[in-house]
Amino acid sequence: MAPHKSLRQMLIDAALEVISEVGAERATNRMIAQRAHTALGSITYHFDSKDDLLCEAFTEYTRRSVETINQHFAAVDSLESARSALVSMVELTISDTIVGSELYALALRRPRYRAILQAWSRKCCDIMRTCFTADTVFMVDSLYQGVALHRNIFAQDFPTTRIRTAVERLTPEHSYIGPGSNAQHNPM
Repeated sequence: MAPHKSLRQMLIDAALEVISEVGAERATNRMIAQRAHTALGSITYHFDSKDDLLCEAFTEYTRRSVETINQHFAAVDSLESARSALVSMVELTISDTIVGSELYALALRRPRYRAILQAWSRKCCDIMRTCFTADTVFMVDSLYQGVALHRNIFAQDFPTTRIRTAVERLTPEHSYIGPGSNAQHNPM
């Protein structure tokens, strides 16, 4: 039996769904309350403002994202499995890509959202740095962000083969420092 979600969590989940459909700026408290199947007053009971709710929603989104990336990297034991983890990380669902892009857009002008984005990016890069050099992580993170934006802006699908090719080009053998590598035992 699944654990019962609190109303607060239901509102956060509903906010993420609404953001994915109409964007953060167009999301209204009414839309979010309707999606959560609750009274509009529930939002003001649990959150001081729409902005507080959106910040909580984006924080939850980034927490889930980091958890997923952690799961992909947990089984890494070679360069090939690390590359596969990166490919999985880059292959986002359209919904996740939209929510992430909304966070990027808000982070450009609003420090509160910038802090959420920076913490998210730092955590993701920390995970990748367990397997790859800092320079490689920078390049792969740029690929990740670029693919996310291109998927939204150009409504373009990126086949797994194209993503895998990009990851392979960005992760030469010498850049791998994770489990089973020579660098793991002989750090530079």
